[in-house]
Amino acid sequence: MAYVNLTLNINGLDDRFLSSHTITSFPRGIMMEYAKLVEMVPPEKWEPLSERLIGVILGAKNDKVPNSVANTILMDMKNGTTSTKKGLINLLEVAVVLDVENTIISIGELKLLNLAAEIIQS
Repeated sequence: MAYVNLTLNINGLDDRFLSSHTITSFPRGIMMEYAKLVEMVPPEKWEPLSERLIGVILGAKNDKVPNSVANTILMDMKNGTTSTKKGLINLLEVAVVLDVENTIISIGELKLLNLAAEIIQS
């Protein structure tokens, strides 16, 4: 299993959060239950989270997304369903695989600290 070294400096997170949740390595290919993670997001944060995850995906310098997943996300965008539970599950999974560090930073900036901590601990 490959590891990626991470140093997190997330704006808006206090030192207690960072000291208890900073990680030095993150295993690629981990299996998370994305549906349970999305359940942690309050509905009023779905749209901003969707926009940030799309930004992470578009900014990633990585092309590991299978065509079928990319097509699903494109259809969600076309149908305006990226900010639904199903759409967020798809976006979160791809964002974590492509760029876990920026995904965690984006989630932290939305003050979704429990979600960020769950991804770090997974």
